[in-house]
Amino acid sequence: MTHRTGPRRLIELVGLPTLITLAVALPVPLAGELPDPLATHWDASGQPDGSMHRTALWLGVMGLWLGLWALLAWLSRRDDARRGARMPGAIAILAAGGLLGGAMIATAVANTGEADWRTAHASLAALLVPIYASAGFAAAVAWGCERDRPWAATEQRPAARATVDLGGRERAVWIGRAQSPRMLVGGVLLGAVLAGVALLTGPPGGWVTATVGIATAVAVIWASEVRVTVTAAGVRVAFGPLNAPSRFIALDQIENAEAIHVEPMRWGGWGYRWAGRGRTGVIVRRGPGMLIRLRDGRRLAVTLDGATQAAGLVNDLLDRRT
Repeated sequence: MTHRTGPRRLIELVGLPTLITLAVALPVPLAGELPDPLATHWDASGQPDGSMHRTALWLGVMGLWLGLWALLAWLSRRDDARRGARMPGAIAILAAGGLLGGAMIATAVANTGEADWRTAHASLAALLVPIYASAGFAAAVAWGCERDRPWAATEQRPAARATVDLGGRERAVWIGRAQSPRMLVGGVLLGAVLAGVALLTGPPGGWVTATVGIATAVAVIWASEVRVTVTAAGVRVAFGPLNAPSRFIALDQIENAEAIHVEPMRWGGWGYRWAGRGRTGVIVRRGPGMLIRLRDGRRLAVTLDGATQAAGLVNDLLDRRT
């Protein structure tokens, strides 16, 4: 039997739909005591400033839940997860599910007994405590299920050390990059969708949605490209069209480098990722990449076209120093 069908993973797969189903079902017995539309957004003083029809809210939450659960189920069927390795996204997915559940509970409680959504006043604590408590509980369950699972192997050592046969007196600089058209398109679409939501919502909530949407879209678009420069001084890894932000690793900090095949989920997903145990990834897509092993035991993986040449130059420069 694989770990995918084991008790701990079953808790994750069954727990998420159970949590959301209970939260979504909560307004049903209260239907006679709830206004339609419902107050769904409050300002800092607890005054309602946004509303949504009950059916639309229910369908929206159910749609988000189905997306989260489908993603979790898909992750659980990947080869690493079936062999018992960690699912890097499980904690975030269950936390998001808990957040949705807590939001539904807080919304139902705040609207109960009100004839009109405009009178559904609520304190900040009454709104935030159920939301964050539910998200924290779900994240804690996922953490408890995942914490003892091993990380999947991220690479296999090649039979031969990468090299470009750099001559003793030759000087060389290597510059390469990797791009993700999917992240670029996804960032543009995300910005467009959230802009549409902002227009439909209207101020003041719409301005918040628009600001968050633009910032998120720009971040995704910016992270869709990575550029790597290898020189005698070290390796620089930079994001975006302006090559910033960047991370520089001095050559004397590096033990060796090699070309690998990068699987994003083994490094925690896409973007700048911390995968635990000293493992960091700069990931924009699946495919060729370079793994840099540092002398202090940390490792950095970068998706990169021409990774074999980049790793070979790093190794030749290291050999020259010995």
